[in-house]
Amino acid sequence: AQPTPQLTPAKAQELAALSSNVSVLEADLDSGESVARVLHDCHGAFLVTDFASHLADKERRRGVAQGVTVIDKAIKNGLSHVVFSSMAWGSTEEEGQRRQPCFQMEHKMAVEKYGLSRADKINFTSIRMPLLFYQELVRSLLNRLYGNRYLFTMPVDADKPVYCMSVNDVGECVASVFDHPEKYRSKVVSVAGDCLPVGEIVRTLNRHLGPEMRVGYAGGALNRHLFEWLRFPGVEDVRAVFERLNLETIVESDLSLTKQLNPNVKSLDSWLVMNRHQIKELK
Repeated sequence: AQPTPQLTPAKAQELAALSSNVSVLEADLDSGESVARVLHDCHGAFLVTDFASHLADKERRRGVAQGVTVIDKAIKNGLSHVVFSSMAWGSTEEEGQRRQPCFQMEHKMAVEKYGLSRADKINFTSIRMPLLFYQELVRSLLNRLYGNRYLFTMPVDADKPVYCMSVNDVGECVASVFDHPEKYRSKVVSVAGDCLPVGEIVRTLNRHLGPEMRVGYAGGALNRHLFEWLRFPGVEDVRAVFERLNLETIVESDLSLTKQLNPNVKSLDSWLVMNRHQIKELK
């Protein structure tokens, strides 16, 4: 099942080059046979489903089906442990407030519930990732206004706390869960490196980026209004995520547990010390 080099994505080639102990295999998640072939003789699997690739209405349940397929084939192949990359979502519904549908959250919830329901057949752990990864500060959340002025466009109210983390710190958390299978058997674990109100995120950015860059924040309501004008695949789901964040009580991430899983997990402040140059290169 080893893919031909020309068909292997660049990142997969980079991964394969890290060590002679790394093998890169290609699987079609829509094919149970393909998934079973890749999982053969594996000890465990880290399952990441990609909602963004299934944004067309006719495919909205496809990501759920793929997650279920991997779990079922993991059971059939006798894997010891499946760790699933899930997502923190609103845990309560405000009285009288109808919850807005959000495929991004609901497809993760469906896979998580299915995995936990198979606890008699396989050790399944769900790791709920935070809403914001620090890397989004480089990719999409800072938009240039003029000169050295940038707008932070996260459509969340300034006093609303947001759990956040570096993508690079996730792997060690996952590895620690695999290293302690009984401790995290049939558990849901929410991880994060920091929890800050949006206003404090902006102040932290200015503390590290100034005076070369100045970051402004127009407020969550205005940013949510701007999202009404955006047109790209999945924008409705993105809006729904932020509506939930503003209206509901978000599941809390355990910062101390995250620190146990990865003692080197970084706060936003410590991450900016090491990576502010990436943001300054936006100029």
